[in-house]
Amino acid sequence: GREVAKSKSIAVQGLLYVGAFYITWFFPTMSRITELVAKKNYFPIQFLDTFLIPLQGFLNFVIYIRPRYLKLRRENEEDGFWKTFKTAVVEIKID
Repeated sequence: GREVAKSKSIAVQGLLYVGAFYITWFFPTMSRITELVAKKNYFPIQFLDTFLIPLQGFLNFVIYIRPRYLKLRRENEEDGFWKTFKTAVVEIKID
C-alpha cells in the first residue's frame, strides 16, 4: 500500500538524479575518449559537452523540487504549470 508507493516514489527520484548525471556527463566523457583515441575534437560532441555541464545544477534543482511540485499540482489542479512551479520554488513551508 502506502509503503510501496513511497518506495516507488523514492526509487523514481533516485533514477531521475542518476539519469541527469548520465545525460550531463555522457558527452564530456565521449569528448575525452575521442581526444585520446582519434587525437581529434568533434564540434557536435564538444558543443553538447559545453552546453550540458552547466545544466547539471539546473537539472538537479528541477528534480529536487519535483515532489513538491507534484504535491502542489494535486492540491491545486486549477493552477497552471508556471503558477505551481513558482509556488514550489518560492514559497517555503516550515512543517
